[in-house]
Amino acid sequence: MAQALVPPPLVVTTVVPQPPPPPQQKPYALRYVTDLLGRIGIKDTDKDGNMSPQSPRSPRSPRNNILMGKYELGRLLGHGTFAKVYLAQNISSGENVAIKVIDKEKIMKSGLVAHIKREISILRRVRHPYIVHLFEVMATKTKIYFVMEYVRGGELFNTVAKGRLPEETARRYFQQLIS
Repeated sequence: MAQALVPPPLVVTTVVPQPPPPPQQKPYALRYVTDLLGRIGIKDTDKDGNMSPQSPRSPRSPRNNILMGKYELGRLLGHGTFAKVYLAQNISSGENVAIKVIDKEKIMKSGLVAHIKREISILRRVRHPYIVHLFEVMATKTKIYFVMEYVRGGELFNTVAKGRLPEETARRYFQQLIS
């Protein structure tokens, strides 16, 4: 004998609208770094404090790699413990630049806030044909972006680390160092 299928009883629930959650406060470390950067003239572009890298309102859209509406990010040029450097292109001028992306939380945990502040201060003041020019510094809730002159060939340290240089090449580098 076949059993009849009986549908489960209908349950009616009342939905009570909940108030939106309170805005999340930035962790102390990020607030501290943002405050320090603000003191040297770098404003946090994250106005509401809730922007995340995955958010559609994020300064860097993952779909087209546009950073803050100004730069199109390209390939990774290099990376270190606290930062990655990308080749990018200024959208308005078409000029190639290098963008150093620094994780705020990592520098805070490592106690390098003063180092980053000093680096920004020095790079803003120094104008020399053999020192990379810093165009601008931008910041979000979690990242600091150094927009710098793109120089082909990489760092002198890496060139020297590869081994002995021809005398003429070494002389040219030395002249640049002492000029």
